[in-house]
Amino acid sequence: MVSITIRPSVKEDAGALLQLARLTAEEGFGLTSPEEFSTTEDAIKKRIAAVQSFPGDRFMLTAEAGETVAGQLSFLRRPEEKYRHHGSFSMSFFPEWRGRGAGRQLMKSFLTWADTAEGLEKITLEVLAGNESALHLYRKFGFIGEGRLARHVKFRGRYEDLLLMARLKGRDGFSPPGV
Repeated sequence: MVSITIRPSVKEDAGALLQLARLTAEEGFGLTSPEEFSTTEDAIKKRIAAVQSFPGDRFMLTAEAGETVAGQLSFLRRPEEKYRHHGSFSMSFFPEWRGRGAGRQLMKSFLTWADTAEGLEKITLEVLAGNESALHLYRKFGFIGEGRLARHVKFRGRYEDLLLMARLKGRDGFSPPGV
């Protein structure tokens, strides 16, 4: 098994993260269709810089195998007082790194950070109902379903339900024991 390193994203990751975002859109997992995809390498560099400017509100991790970017996780929470207690994350991997333990490592690193994020009490995510491997991972880390938006995503003529999931911070933090 290849060793995966989890680290904060840096601006040098932007090219690989752009490729990953484009692939995610092409596969139908992202927020945009491939035809709408307009993210640039500069935009990703700005997001990475924003993480450094607003620690606690934004967080980005890169999963790396040797010198190769395998995947990423992005977290964002809103600044308004009513919403500061929660934030949302997304993660994606290049196909060759899926199912090889990198997602588990990325989640562990993220939840360790989340344990120290001041005032963070709830983490949310959205996932396509048909993404069984992602659902398995999220459930393993204690995320539970909060809602189902029927036929919410339409991609290439097919509808898919969107699931809303969350994990509340327990007295021992976010990471469930034994994961």
